[in-house]
Amino acid sequence: MSIPPLISAKITAAMCIICTLLGCFAVWYVQELRIDAKTSSLSATHANERAAWDREKTAITTKAQQDTAAALARQKQAQDAAAKNDYESQEKLAHAERENATLRGDVAAGTKRVSILSAKLATAELSARQHAASGSSGGSSVGDAVQIDLSPEGGRAVLDLRESTEKDAAVIEYLQNHIRDVVKQCKP
Repeated sequence: MSIPPLISAKITAAMCIICTLLGCFAVWYVQELRIDAKTSSLSATHANERAAWDREKTAITTKAQQDTAAALARQKQAQDAAAKNDYESQEKLAHAERENATLRGDVAAGTKRVSILSAKLATAELSARQHAASGSSGGSSVGDAVQIDLSPEGGRAVLDLRESTEKDAAVIEYLQNHIRDVVKQCKP
């Protein structure tokens, strides 16, 4: 029994279509397997990279927290030192102002006078001549100085100068300490 040629052609065409479809399906299936394998590999790589990134992020965060805590501790120490410096400077200045006020009151009341010593300043030759003339062999001393009493106005002027000098010295000391404290705060 033979198969008519038209049916044979149809069967052959159907077989070709089925083989082509099976071939396409096989190629598609292999590609899917490759894609799945590649996806699994990428997922594993991504998971490893993510874990490494998380570890790095944790290390950076921990370091940043430690650095911040250290900076805050330095800042606290500097602020405490600055507050202590402020207090001590204010106390010194207040003491100097009280002392000057007392001296001003004493000068104004006449219970104290402001005096200065005027030493005779000369060259070594002049000093030598004076000592030779007086018969002394030693050098000059404060006993050679003359005491000059100032008027109350002059005394107040000297006290004003003294007060200004003490304030300036206190401000300079305060600023030097403040700068030192700021430098300590800035250094890690």
